[in-house]
Amino acid sequence: MKVLSKALAAGLVLAAAAPGTRASGIYSEGIGARALGMGGAFVAVADDSTAVFWNPAGLAQLEGRGVNLGLYSMSTWMKHGNGMGAHNAGSDFAPEMGDVFAKLYPSEPHHLDRTKVFWPSAATAPEFTGHWNRGRYTLGFGAFTLGGAYSDYEGEGVDPVSGATVGGSVYSLFGLVDFNSSIGIRVTEQLYLGFGVDLLVGYINAEIDKDYLGSAEPTLPDYRLDVHSDAIGAGLQGVFGVLYKVHPRVNIGAVYRSGAKIKLDGNTQASLYFPDGNPLNDLDEESDQYHRFRFPPSWALGLAWRPTDRLQLSFDWNRVDWTKFYWPPGRVKYDRQGALLRSVNNDPGWFPADSYRMGVEYRLSPEWTWRAGYYKETTGGFPEEAENITYTVSGDMQIVNTGVSYRWRNWTGDFLVGTMWGATSDDMEHHCLTFAANFRRSFGR
Repeated sequence: MKVLSKALAAGLVLAAAAPGTRASGIYSEGIGARALGMGGAFVAVADDSTAVFWNPAGLAQLEGRGVNLGLYSMSTWMKHGNGMGAHNAGSDFAPEMGDVFAKLYPSEPHHLDRTKVFWPSAATAPEFTGHWNRGRYTLGFGAFTLGGAYSDYEGEGVDPVSGATVGGSVYSLFGLVDFNSSIGIRVTEQLYLGFGVDLLVGYINAEIDKDYLGSAEPTLPDYRLDVHSDAIGAGLQGVFGVLYKVHPRVNIGAVYRSGAKIKLDGNTQASLYFPDGNPLNDLDEESDQYHRFRFPPSWALGLAWRPTDRLQLSFDWNRVDWTKFYWPPGRVKYDRQGALLRSVNNDPGWFPADSYRMGVEYRLSPEWTWRAGYYKETTGGFPEEAENITYTVSGDMQIVNTGVSYRWRNWTGDFLVGTMWGATSDDMEHHCLTFAANFRRSFGR
């Protein structure tokens, strides 16, 4: 087979020119050091301005005006026995199953050698929320990161047929920022309703490089592959919440998020270069493109119980319907298709995922409050064979968080430290260390 015909078969290589995403990554753990300190069991609590995320009905509990500024940071360790995946170009190449780029030659190694990565501050996200009460109505607003993924990987392998060294690297970043406007309504002294609109802005940046060098087999010449892709887009999501005070010490709550369709428009450049071959076989392509991305709908139920004036317990169940998810690298349409840039439309085969959360908050004194929480995700929402070390997070996650608050006059500082871990039968292990800090300021009526 001629070199050019092999290059033409590599069109799906660009399907991975966007970061890999996982259920726990593309859907964030949540916002607010206080809420996260309770394991994210906050749907029936929702009594600060982060209610714009957890349950907008909770805004109606608030008085006066207030703002909240915060920062969340997560460092990640990952281990995968198979390293970074690569399949043959053509029908075997499946980015939704963890492939990063295609192999031009069948004899190339199926995986590269680096099996462990450490990404300090892989996710660092600021947040801002606020509220303004006007009698029965409370307006809420916020800007925060709703999800994302990050990858920075380099690895090597050897082609046993040609002796060539295969080096690959991928840097990718995906961010989903939420600009929220909400309103909470106190219908009665027991019933509260909330409505919100999320403007979701998504951004993709990816750099993929691959070198196949040192081949001793003339029919398998050296080559270099370079890919650069950017895209940005926005969409709207609706949010509806309800909070009901069953008893002065017992709340129940529910929230529904509609999900959003986002068209990520951008540009991709790709080149395939054969240093020792016929220059007619080289490829250099560029095209505008768009990714069809759909953020999935979700809903949650919560219970909060305050057995004493100092102690509060909370429990949440959350479901994300990943069957409605459009995976960005799997739904790409190029304006100018070529040998490398080919439109793809693949169904990732994801499924719904449930998570269970529980939290405790105890007021030690008028100034100090301690809290702790546990989060368990029963499934990642995706096929286990899709695991890959170049993805920031995975499914089947467990989270343990603890934190404190200190109140001084009209200021409250919330602080969190936590850990996150998960493992699958596909030899994927994932560990995280998280920190968060928030500062809340109330302004009275």
